[in-house]
Amino acid sequence: MIRTQVEIDPVIGLAGFNAVRRLQTDYAWALDLKICVFPQEGLLNYPGTEELLRAALA
Repeated sequence: MIRTQVEIDPVIGLAGFNAVRRLQTDYAWALDLKICVFPQEGLLNYPGTEELLRAALA
């Protein structure tokens, strides 16, 4: 099992999350990849961060 952290914020959106999610799907045959998303700049510092976090968790 591998666990990775993926940053989300309104500037980069879910780009990093989507890329790692594709890797998770493409390599599911070889590894168990767990994704941990986090708002590096804080949850309340930038409008839209909470919505990105909810989208990634869904």
